[in-house]
Amino acid sequence: MPQVTQLKSNNSKDSLKTIKPLSIEELQQIAHELRISVLEMLYKAKSGHTAGPLGTAEIFSTLYFSELNINPKNPQDPKRDFFFLSNGHICPILYATLAKKGFFPETELNKFRQVDSLLQGHPSIEVPGIETGAGSLGPVSYTHLTLPTKRIV
Repeated sequence: MPQVTQLKSNNSKDSLKTIKPLSIEELQQIAHELRISVLEMLYKAKSGHTAGPLGTAEIFSTLYFSELNINPKNPQDPKRDFFFLSNGHICPILYATLAKKGFFPETELNKFRQVDSLLQGHPSIEVPGIETGAGSLGPVSYTHLTLPTKRIV
């Protein structure tokens, strides 16, 4: 298994730090915790979709805690990876993941779908860690991120 490189803030400079990758068991535990957060969010909101968010917990756990190069302390890092969510109805798992990753306090999850809450029923770029919308207009907003990227094929 490859080692994971993570940016670590070091006063005025950002430095690279190699960290030990998480085990499958650790990623499964994170997925379990994300599911609990999703269920609590949906219960308190008395609204939202359950199947999609609960069924993708391992995907989000693996991506955000093992694969993606993202850092909530340096969210605009030009070398960061991007995550495009097309299915906005599964945003509770994205919100739970971003909170657990440190993009915003986990207490914000208690305000899911409330009036004037940052966390609504579809992802918005106002939420820390989200750079595009979702749904039918989501793919249109991806073009500003994909056009300037280096061609890999």
